[in-house]
Order: sequence, then structure tokens, then C-alpha cells
Amino acid sequence: MKEIVDSNKSEILENLELEISLLEKELEKVSLELNLFQNEIRVALIHEIRHINKLEKLYKKQKLAKKAKRLAQKKKGKNYKEPKESIVSKTKPSKKETKTVSDKNLKQLYKESIVKIHPDKYANDSKEVQEKAANLTVELNDLYQKGDLRELENLYNHILSGNAFTSFSEQKSCENPEALEQYLKNKKEKIEAQLAEEKDSHLYFVLKNYKNPSSYISELKIIFKDRIFKLEKRTRYKKQK
Repeated sequence: MKEIVDSNKSEILENLELEISLLEKELEKVSLELNLFQNEIRVALIHEIRHINKLEKLYKKQKLAKKAKRLAQKKKGKNYKEPKESIVSKTKPSKKETKTVSDKNLKQLYKESIVKIHPDKYANDSKEVQEKAANLTVELNDLYQKGDLRELENLYNHILSGNAFTSFSEQKSCENPEALEQYLKNKKEKIEAQLAEEKDSHLYFVLKNYKNPSSYISELKIIFKDRIFKLEKRTRYKKQK
């Protein structure tokens, strides 16, 4: 059952929703600027990028071949002994076991959440509710694919609190004010971290501090040319005439 929230809590929730909305718009703007600039760089340096990728794969392949050759030579020696398998302590779970537990928790949270918000469940509801269900499903699937257990738990708690389909600024009431506040705080922190990461990137520095950001492509060409030269030398790459 929804409860009317006191004025202090109401102000906190409204401010959080407003701050999140402004942060989302800023993040969208910054991300768009960076994506457009990245695409410009890729188009200008597509041949260099492809050649570097090709050389790096060749170098990795050659390293593995050399390692296999050295091992084969060692096995021919008289004093060669097969390495013994290390004994894993039974008191401490292995990384594989820990990952298995995390995967199970992740899957369980996902299953319980998707049942609550799947768009098919709201086929007869308003368009606004259907859109919220679709957006929540996208967010849930994204967190599940990334394997982000902490964020998935936050979304799971938000869904179970009954606040998932509520916009507090519009309704002035919600199922669980405390749970909604915690969810909004977590969401705000996440967006702030994403925005900070984008703004700390070198490409963003170039966009905001270079008089002509496109001139950065010329700098990259010099760096890529040097990288190609070193890789071709290491791999003894022969250019086709």
C-alpha cells in the first residue's frame, strides 16, 4: 500500500530525482560527443587500426609457437620432469567455486526480477507503464549480461520495494520511501561515476582543450606509425609488393 511521505523526505526524494535527471542528460550529451569523435578517428585511421590488429594477432601467434617449441625441446632432455599439480587448500574456495556461487545468485536475482517487470505482464496497462516495464527489462538484462551482482541486487530490491513503476515527483507517494531513497542514491552515484570516467578520458580532454580537436588525428597517425614499425620488426612482417 502506498503511503504519503512527510515533507522532509518528500523534498529529499524530489531533489534526488531532479539531480538524476540532470545527470542523465549531461551523461547523454558527453557520451554523444565522445562517440562522434571516436567515429571520426576510426574513419580517418581505419587502415592503420586494421593493420595494427593484424600484426598484434600475428605477434601473439608467433609467441605461442615459440613457447610450444621451447617446451617440446625441454621434453627431449634427459632430466625433464612433468610439473606436479599444485594442491589447493580445501578450507579456501577456489576462484572457480566463488564464481559459480556468484553466477547462481545472479541468475536467481534475475529470474525473480524479470517475473515482476516483464513487459508481457503489463500488456493491458497504460503506455507509460509499458514503457517503464520495457526500460526496466533492458536495464535488468544489461546488468545480468555484465555480471554486475551488486547493481543487480540494488535493482532487485528496488523492484521488490514496489517503487519501480513510481515517479515520486508525479505521485507524491510510494510503497517504501526508505527503499526508494536508497535506490535513487545508488543510481545517482552510478551515473556520477560514469560521467566522471567519461570526463577523465583523454579524448574528452582533447575535445575541450584543443582549438581544433581533429588535429589530434595527426598525433595518432604518428603514434600508430611507430607502433606499426615496431610490430613489423618484431614479427618480421613482409609487405606485399
